[in-house]
Amino acid sequence: MISKSFYNNGRTCRVTFRYCPEEPAERAHLVSSHDDWDTAARPMTRRKDGCFSTSVVLSAGARVQFRYLIDGERWVNDEQADEYVNNVHGETDGVVTV
Repeated sequence: MISKSFYNNGRTCRVTFRYCPEEPAERAHLVSSHDDWDTAARPMTRRKDGCFSTSVVLSAGARVQFRYLIDGERWVNDEQADEYVNNVHGETDGVVTV
């Protein structure tokens, strides 16, 4: 799940990414073009309900490709991404646009 909340200045937006695993998971990371696809840059916090979340502040007009990396080995797309694009690995990435 993705939620967007623009700041009063209208130039920046807090984007919260929330992933609720269907299978047991110990950890999750948001991996994105925003962080140069660094798999360790943005760990997600496990919530009491078992879901994982993290937030990123983006400039208005930003377009970021992303995926979730689960337990360091399984890649997952968010069903609520604004769109999907093919990546160089023959799979798809989600895209969030603000």
